[in-house]
Amino acid sequence: MSRLPAYFKQEGNPVAAKSKIVVGDKYRFTVITSRLIRCEWDDRGVFEDAMTRSVIDRDFGECKFTVDDSAEKLVITTDHIIVTYVKTGRFAENNLSITVKGGRTWRFGERFETLKGTARTLDNVNGGNVTLGDGVCSLWGYSIIDDRQSVLLSEDAFIEQRDNWDIEDFYFFGYGYSFLEAVQDYFRLTGKPSLLPAFAMGNWWSRYYKYTEKSYKELMTKFLDEDVPFSVSVIDMDWHLVNIDPKYGSGWTGYTWNKEFFPDYKRFLKWLNDHNLTPSLNLHPADGIRAFEDMYPEMAKAMGVDPKTEEPIKFDMSDPKFIKAYFDVLHHPYEENGVRFWWMDWQQGTKSTIENIDPLWVLNHYHTVDVKREGKREIIFSRFAGPGSQRFPVGFSGDTHITWESLDFQPFFTLTASNIGYTWWSHDIGGHMCGYRDDELNARWIQLGAFSPINRLHSSCSKFSGREPWNYDEKCEKSSRKFLSLRHRMFPYLYAMNYRQHLDLIPIVQPLYYQYINPYVFGHLGNTTRNSYLFGSELFVAPITTPADKTTGLGKVRIWMPHGTWFDFFRGNAYRGNRLLNVYRKYDEMPVFAKEGAIVPMNVLGHRDNKLGARQDMEVFVFPGKDNSFTLYEDDGDTFNYQNGKLATTKMTLSYTDKKAVFEIGEVEGDKTQTVEKRRWKINLRAFAKTAVARVYVGGKQVKVRREYDKETNTIVLNLPLVSTSDKVTVEITAKNLMHNNSDYRERIFDIILRAQIDYQTKADVWETFDKFTRPEDIIKTFVDMNIDKTLLEAILEQMTL
Repeated sequence: MSRLPAYFKQEGNPVAAKSKIVVGDKYRFTVITSRLIRCEWDDRGVFEDAMTRSVIDRDFGECKFTVDDSAEKLVITTDHIIVTYVKTGRFAENNLSITVKGGRTWRFGERFETLKGTARTLDNVNGGNVTLGDGVCSLWGYSIIDDRQSVLLSEDAFIEQRDNWDIEDFYFFGYGYSFLEAVQDYFRLTGKPSLLPAFAMGNWWSRYYKYTEKSYKELMTKFLDEDVPFSVSVIDMDWHLVNIDPKYGSGWTGYTWNKEFFPDYKRFLKWLNDHNLTPSLNLHPADGIRAFEDMYPEMAKAMGVDPKTEEPIKFDMSDPKFIKAYFDVLHHPYEENGVRFWWMDWQQGTKSTIENIDPLWVLNHYHTVDVKREGKREIIFSRFAGPGSQRFPVGFSGDTHITWESLDFQPFFTLTASNIGYTWWSHDIGGHMCGYRDDELNARWIQLGAFSPINRLHSSCSKFSGREPWNYDEKCEKSSRKFLSLRHRMFPYLYAMNYRQHLDLIPIVQPLYYQYINPYVFGHLGNTTRNSYLFGSELFVAPITTPADKTTGLGKVRIWMPHGTWFDFFRGNAYRGNRLLNVYRKYDEMPVFAKEGAIVPMNVLGHRDNKLGARQDMEVFVFPGKDNSFTLYEDDGDTFNYQNGKLATTKMTLSYTDKKAVFEIGEVEGDKTQTVEKRRWKINLRAFAKTAVARVYVGGKQVKVRREYDKETNTIVLNLPLVSTSDKVTVEITAKNLMHNNSDYRERIFDIILRAQIDYQTKADVWETFDKFTRPEDIIKTFVDMNIDKTLLEAILEQMTL
């Protein structure tokens, strides 16, 4: 009989095919892929086939390899690696080695550096003062996942200890510099990323603050009225009783609503859901359930405790009876009333009654599988608990300091987490504690949040540290509103990347070395690429994480622009790739670049519009340069019905030559009930030549559209009428040269000089140069000879030498 309900069972395929196993009396090797090998040693000759805390699938299908087995030595050879084991006993440096063909040889026990993974938490961290764990990507060409300390996931959905810890059980990743392939097979081994609910893609509001039902509704209503959209309401710990009788201990743990603040919590939760604000509640469960709680009598009964004794019910996730009651009594009733997921703000540490088991991991595991019991997609909000934690999204990175140093570390922290598959990090955008007020810092942090996996604004209970845009100066408020709105506009793109990560196992945030940088270039560039990353399939992001330059008043970041041609996503200017450069941006601008042929679908937002999902009014940004395709995904946003065909897809394609391009929005395929019947498209041909001619066809028939040209963003705007989503939309674009030529830099440069904090004579001399010369090389030479401020020169040259 199962110790827990069947829905608690982890799905997986842990038993490898016998044809892929090479076994001896005390050793066993499993060839999972030609680059991924499991290596086991047990003095008793007993080997484990159950799922573990980290590993849930060991059968990836057939893989060719050869075995040369003699009395003295075993050699296993695949297309990519060679495993050599000299049969002298337990694995050691002198008897086990694995060679990556064309690369290095690893010997058992050898220490090496990886490109890092992530950390459990950034609690109390200022800047990068934290030790990052290892990932599966390494310039050495190999990496290791050690699984010998993992507990087992039993057939009856419970957790069991191994019966012997004196073993070797590790997975060797020999992927050379094929970093993305390494991460993809890591996903297959430890669990592929979940498809997150749609609401997770929007803006989250979170604050450690004593809200009441009245004050919280007023705040959310003001956000709506002022067109600052949010999709998730994270209610911190003051939703429950905090000031309790000292005889019961601390007030951190609690499950009983504070009726003084929330007199009718069911009404409150309904109001949030009715306003498209998905509720999440904070938990600190370490102190168990005590007699002051409303649900104590029912919990005591479930645990066989006499309620009259007021005996505390200890938190114990090693007890199946407690686990079942923990969910049935404490959580499920609130979920029925509208709580969608829980913030596991854990504070107990890493020890529990089961040896080698992290209570945080147990909570993450059971909360995640419990959410799926009624057909809703798994989601929890909690800290990282080791390899395989991508099965438990979303990550809470902890309480960081409010400093430029913390902001500067977060992009790097996010991108290296992809090396261990932990892709859905949610940071405290704006920071949580200590630090100082700096409006520019807040603006840049919110810009980073808009281009992060999850965008959750957060702050402490200080009266002075809220993240409401109107609490900051005019420039910060303007920037914050712009990027919070942009996040919700980007929902179609973000949701497609959610699907891409789930189906194709490609992280939403990728370090540049996954796609563009070879080891030589990576070593040469050093920290230059530290904070730059690919954001989905179409965009390259280089957030500004340091204060603005005093001379130009512009924010600056030094980047390596990847190979090819890239376009400023917001302005349409082209950049030649494969080079180092400094890029400068105004207070409310951010360096975001679109690849050649990029296709980025977005929402068109209306007044008081925070709803995410299929909608009638949409726009798409299309960039020149190369052929490309993009698939839009639409479903109910919160269930697994997409697995049963309840999914609508729309494929967009760009066919490109220098003189003619054809952009198509295909007809909806799949379940058309998951989207709208008609759609009003706004097609933005950004970075195309102003003189380009665009003809639009719907269902094969040419239609008249309203054409505009936005000079500031170098965009041809085509406003289509309302058309059926069952009809294909085709845009034929022709010109002598389709791409915008970047020659209109004078106005941008004049604006830079105008704002520069330098003497007026130098301003005049600099601008006069543009009247004397026409060739960029002559202008540049003159500026160098003038010995003008270096940052001003760089800001000007960026515009001229794109």
